[in-house]
Amino acid sequence: MKKILLGASCLLILSSMEASAQSGKPYGAGGCGLGSLVMGKDGSQVAAITTNMTGTQTFAITSGTSNCGYRSNRSAQAIDFIEANKIALQNDAARGSGETITVLSSIYGCNDKTQFSLMLKKNYGNIFIQEKNAQLIGQNIEAILIKNRSAKCEII
Repeated sequence: MKKILLGASCLLILSSMEASAQSGKPYGAGGCGLGSLVMGKDGSQVAAITTNMTGTQTFAITSGTSNCGYRSNRSAQAIDFIEANKIALQNDAARGSGETITVLSSIYGCNDKTQFSLMLKKNYGNIFIQEKNAQLIGQNIEAILIKNRSAKCEII
C-alpha cells in the first residue's frame, strides 16, 4: 500500500512539474527565488526548492527580484486572470455584473467598480473579438480604460 501511495505521489509531483515547465513563468516548480536563477527553469527543481528554503525566496518575493517580479505588473496579472476565467468573464461582461468583473476591476485598481462593469458591458463586442486570446482581451479592456477614465483605474 505504501508503494502505491509513494508511486502516486511521485506521479503527481512529476505532472505538476511538467505543467509548471510548460507555463509562461520564468521558473520551474521550485518557485521563484535564488534557486530559480541557479537551477533555471529546466534544472533540478528539488535543488531549487532547497536553495529557496535558505530564506532567499522570502526576500525575492518581497523585493520583486530573482524571477519573483514577473507578476507585479497589473497587465500581466489581468491577463493571467482572464486566461483562467475567460468564459465566466465573457458571461459577466455581457450581463454587466458578476464576480469576475469585480476581481478584474480590483486587479486594474479601479475605484469605480460600477462604471468598470458598465464599460465592459457597453464595449463587449470590442473586447471579445477573439474570445480565445486572453492577451488580446486584456489589451482591448486596457484600451477602453485609457479612452474612458470614468472608472478611475490605476492601469492608466
